[in-house]
Amino acid sequence: VTAVNEVRIGNNVRMGQNILITDNAHGSSSLEQMDIAPNKRPLHSKGPVIIDDNVWIGEKSSIMPGVHVGYGAIIAANSVVTKKVPPYAVVSGIPAKVIAVRFTVDQILEHEQHMYPPQERLSRSFLEDLFRREYEGLRCIGTSTISEVDIQTISKEKMKIDLTDF
Repeated sequence: VTAVNEVRIGNNVRMGQNILITDNAHGSSSLEQMDIAPNKRPLHSKGPVIIDDNVWIGEKSSIMPGVHVGYGAIIAANSVVTKKVPPYAVVSGIPAKVIAVRFTVDQILEHEQHMYPPQERLSRSFLEDLFRREYEGLRCIGTSTISEVDIQTISKEKMKIDLTDF
């Protein structure tokens, strides 16, 4: 992870080995700087990198400057992410493209009810618009429901966290 401006990584983000997350490059590619060796140029931020909660980042993936990875997204191994990743998207490739969605609208609403306080949850109208714009015709890889056991596990884990320890 390299940052000259901002790299923000949310809670419960899982990362494989050998990943790159960067908000910068060695200067610009302007004609004025072409005669300066890249390692001698000043670092230049091309925008912050924001990775929301519950994201999975596959091994050997790269997340480039100016990228926002939405809640619950999955980045496949060996991917190069150069653009915004919508919430709950599954992306893969060089450059990474959306290939699937993790859950249906109803599954996301149920998931978020158990994971996030009301003010942090995505609304049904936002999700329906997102599905029309980004996920039309893509397969959904999620399970049909969140099991009662999973709900109890989430509740127990949330109770273990004592914010006074931070």
